[in-house]
Amino acid sequence: MKVSIAAAGKKPLETPHQDVVQVTQPYGIGIDCHSKFIQVAVLRKREGEAHTETIELSEKSFPTTWPGLAEARDWATAQAGETNPGALRYCIESTGNYHKPVLQQWGGLPSVVNPLLAGPTRRKTDVLDARLLAHHSITGLWKPSFLHTPDGEMLRVLWTQWFYAQEAASMATNRLGSLLLTFGHTFAREVPIRSSHGLEIVELLIAGHPVDHAGVKPGGLPVSARASAAALVTAYRQAVDQERLAVVAATNFIRTRDWPIENGFAPGTDLLAALESVPGVGRKTAITWLAEVGDPKRFSSRN
Repeated sequence: MKVSIAAAGKKPLETPHQDVVQVTQPYGIGIDCHSKFIQVAVLRKREGEAHTETIELSEKSFPTTWPGLAEARDWATAQAGETNPGALRYCIESTGNYHKPVLQQWGGLPSVVNPLLAGPTRRKTDVLDARLLAHHSITGLWKPSFLHTPDGEMLRVLWTQWFYAQEAASMATNRLGSLLLTFGHTFAREVPIRSSHGLEIVELLIAGHPVDHAGVKPGGLPVSARASAAALVTAYRQAVDQERLAVVAATNFIRTRDWPIENGFAPGTDLLAALESVPGVGRKTAITWLAEVGDPKRFSSRN
């Protein structure tokens, strides 16, 4: 049914789209998130002329305190006329982590949308962004998003530490490689710095000992550069230790819980063993799969 949009009978609703739209839902809710407040817009069908319905707009901003988010949820639920809070539908941008407290307080059936896919308004304002998301909601543009369980979110937090540690290790060795090249040492092209032999060469250079390798410039490292190289080696070793601890923490967490599978739940120990039985899948890949996929039933097909 074609509908014209008006803001609570007062004035035409300003959206980035035209005033005539195809709606599929009785209401739409859009939420624009910021660190200190959220802007909420609610569109709802109202009876109008023959073969048309008027879409009324309500909008309000709320603080991002826990009571403020609860007030926002109750207000939006009442404005939408939704009688089942668990079925509350809304569109919200994926903006860093600002949207996550909203999801935890609101529950319901959110559509978490990448800002690039949501389509920015011509004039970047909180009001227009919330209205655009409400427009997406009432037209049924996005399906409800998959949300990880609390255990799934905790695993993702734990496993993020592994990615951070891996990044720190790469940063340390990259800087160390750059330092070595600055002083004429090219051995890393053949002997990776992360290898035991590569680290042995670096530590000999730091100690001021001669190294018998074609990629090592005679004279070694200048004394003034050795402290910097040593600090980078230490940073690398610490990052490697953090990687190992992250694997241990994630593994222990998985093993103490049951996880969703196609037909119910499976103990974490059994699930890890099943995943690692796949050729080419090791512990880190298995943890990454579980942290990212969460529940295989989220997919409609195995393909």
